[in-house]
Amino acid sequence: MRRLAARPGDLVLVTGATGRIGANLCASLLAEGFRVRAVVLPGDPARARLAGMALEVVEADLLDRPVVRDAAADVDAICHLAAVMDQGNMAPAEFWSRNVDATHSLLEAARANANLSAFVFASTDATYPASRPRFLPISETHPQDPVNAYGLTKAVGERMCLGYRTEWNVPARILRFGNVATPDERASGAGFRLAAHIERFRAAKRNHDNYLWIRLLEHNQPWAALESRPDLEDCLIALLGPDGRPWQSHYTDVRDCVTGILAALQREAADGEAFNILGPAPTTWLEAVRYLGERRGIEWRTATVAIRQATELSTAKARGILGYVPRITFEQAVDDGIQMLNGVDIGVIGMTVRS
Repeated sequence: MRRLAARPGDLVLVTGATGRIGANLCASLLAEGFRVRAVVLPGDPARARLAGMALEVVEADLLDRPVVRDAAADVDAICHLAAVMDQGNMAPAEFWSRNVDATHSLLEAARANANLSAFVFASTDATYPASRPRFLPISETHPQDPVNAYGLTKAVGERMCLGYRTEWNVPARILRFGNVATPDERASGAGFRLAAHIERFRAAKRNHDNYLWIRLLEHNQPWAALESRPDLEDCLIALLGPDGRPWQSHYTDVRDCVTGILAALQREAADGEAFNILGPAPTTWLEAVRYLGERRGIEWRTATVAIRQATELSTAKARGILGYVPRITFEQAVDDGIQMLNGVDIGVIGMTVRS
């Protein structure tokens, strides 16, 4: 009978191995006694993140089905993390192909491997209508109704994974991550700068490439209030809604993501299930910029905008079934990230963010 859980010594195929989650997962798998085969795109400039790791590297495009099938033929488990998150200037057909067709290619390879014990699919909280939830915190029972292209491709990927499990016994389990960053990214504070806020709103109106656009349909130029505030140029900025309450996000440290993946790989009860994998608790943007400002010595301010966004997801199911316990608070991530920005090795592969 097929095993439905991986164990140390197994060979694990990791796609998206040079990404923020993938690189740290590869390092943790090796530390836990697994063997790793990392799939990277030919010429990937981020391959340096895997330097010094005792793993096998396969250069391949996931759309190259024969190569992918060979890469997956003898592995014990697969962690499929590769995806394009931001469509940017990419044509919709190519964006769809990179996220959906590539997942189908990998599922076909998994179907041909009769000894596969686990197929972990990295999904996202963007499969939920996070900007207009029916209830908070959002649990896995919340209807999935993605409002952007990325969330749609991941929702389709989830359905394919479950379909392959039903029809061909591919041992799929789904992890929905949200607002993931490495500590150095978190400590940079880049997302709280004036230019980032303005671009966030402009992108939403320009091509619906983020989850806010559906809340902004009745607002012609939601960035105008920010563009009229040049005094905020050098500050960290917490956005407030029209009612004066700060925005709120549910941040996730990359280390907690890795913890969730390792748990899903090694527990039979994960098979056929979907789990929210996020940080310990949501953080208001006011709390975030205050802490960042104090720790980095950067002035922080508030700015009122046309809408208020507040996100919170439940991790109760992952805690109960996987034994998942997220440990890295926003504050801890910032403290660790400051060390990384100062050149201290804390055992996390960062994104070399500077501010």
